[in-house]
Amino acid sequence: MPRKRKNQKINEDLLLVYILDGSGSMSTIQDDVVPGVNKYIDDQRKEKGKTLVSLTVFDTNLNRVHTAEPIENVQPVTQGLTLMGGLTALYDAVGQSLKAVENSEDVKDMKKLVIIHTDGGENASREYSLIQVNEMITRLQDEGTWTFIFVGAGIDAWRHAKGMGFYQTNVVTTDKADQKRVYEKLGGATRGLRGQTAMASVNLTSTYMGDVAQPDSRTDNQTVAGDLGLWTPETEKKRRARKVS
Repeated sequence: MPRKRKNQKINEDLLLVYILDGSGSMSTIQDDVVPGVNKYIDDQRKEKGKTLVSLTVFDTNLNRVHTAEPIENVQPVTQGLTLMGGLTALYDAVGQSLKAVENSEDVKDMKKLVIIHTDGGENASREYSLIQVNEMITRLQDEGTWTFIFVGAGIDAWRHAKGMGFYQTNVVTTDKADQKRVYEKLGGATRGLRGQTAMASVNLTSTYMGDVAQPDSRTDNQTVAGDLGLWTPETEKKRRARKVS
């Protein structure tokens, strides 16, 4: 964790962008998701600094529940809100959620934390492709005030997050049966980001969520997404080149 410099003021203002999978496969962990989200939000209310919340729940479609809403106005979620039951339009959820806030003057001077929490891979997006999401995430991370973390519930998180542009040390694979502890660790990671002098973090999950991390495809040091035939920025460029020729 970065050392605090003498007399350096810490900016604890935070935009929290929470992108939650509400597809049918998430039904098995709703007993953890609903209280987990609510406790996580309640804990953030107690933190110093201004907090704005964007919440998107998605399946085949998107429900943008909040967009940069003051946390004081955010109501508890219910299963009727967090479980939609369709497929997984992950790229559309990410693209639309980021587009809604990235140029807002209200969040310009805040730390920005984007959490993607899903138990499955992309299979239903119509507006955004993987390469577009990758370019978006990479550009925002390079600005130095955005932190992106990917939480996979019972899936190989790195397999799905790598092509999207996430730092390896901000991706965590978790046991689907352990989501209650996952939310607790997310709270600690968020407090850690607020309390550091730097405006962003490249190793939030590796620092704060190691206790809930499960092995995944990072262990073999291979280009896993490409090897498994997933749609990566590289394969997208090749596909476009073939189409042009």
